Amino acid sequence: MVKSISNKFSSKKTPVEVFVDDLVEQLTDLENKCMICGKMGFTMDRYLDVIFYLWVKEKEFQDLFNSKKGFCLKHFRQLLEGTKKYLNSRYLPAFIDNLLKMQLENLERIQKEVNWFTEKFDYRNVDAPWGNSKDAVPRSIQKIVGYSNLK
Repeated sequence: MVKSISNKFSSKKTPVEVFVDDLVEQLTDLENKCMICGKMGFTMDRYLDVIFYLWVKEKEFQDLFNSKKGFCLKHFRQLLEGTKKYLNSRYLPAFIDNLLKMQLENLERIQKEVNWFTEKFDYRNVDAPWGNSKDAVPRSIQKIVGYSNLK
C-alpha cells in the first residue's frame, strides 16, 4: 500500500501527458454519446421488438426464423438480451431452445468445414472434394464478428 501511494507521488505527469489523458477521456465520453451509434441502437431495438413480435404471433415467421443458419455473435447476444425485454415466460423457453440449437448446430458445422479446409492442404487429401469448405474461413469470421469488408 505504501508503495502504491509513493508511486502516485513519484509518477508526475508532464503537461502534455495530462493533456493527452484529458483528450482521451473526452473522446471516450463522446464515443459513448455518439448520435449515430445512439440512433443505430434505437433502430436495432425496434428491429428486435418486431422480431420477437412476429416470432410470437406468426407461425410462418417462426418457422422461417428457426430455419436460418444462426447469427454473428453480436446479434446472437442482442437476441438473447432482447428475450428479457420482449418475451414473457410462456414463450421464453421455446425461443431460447430454438435459438441455442440453431446457433450451436451452425457453429459446429462451420468448425467442421474449417477443419476440413485445413486438412485439404495435407497431401493425402489433395484429390478429396472441397465440399463447402473452400470459403469456410471467411464464413467463420463472418459468424464471429458479422459482415465486414473481407472481400
